[in-house]
Amino acid sequence: LVDHKIRGISGEVGGQAGGQKYLAQGIFFKVASDHLHIYGGEEFAKKSCSHELKSMSALLRCSNQEAL
Repeated sequence: LVDHKIRGISGEVGGQAGGQKYLAQGIFFKVASDHLHIYGGEEFAKKSCSHELKSMSALLRCSNQEAL
């Protein structure tokens, strides 16, 4: 098992809502949480994160279709 560095970057990228942000091997990760009590609970923070992922997936699908 290779030991990779995982670096917290929450203060370096925009936005405080939605959870802690990390960077590992050039890949951006966000762990959904309501640590600032913005969403009214962990379940709502997770739902927001799910919508962000769906939006990014749709955007990437559109970009890939234009390249065809």
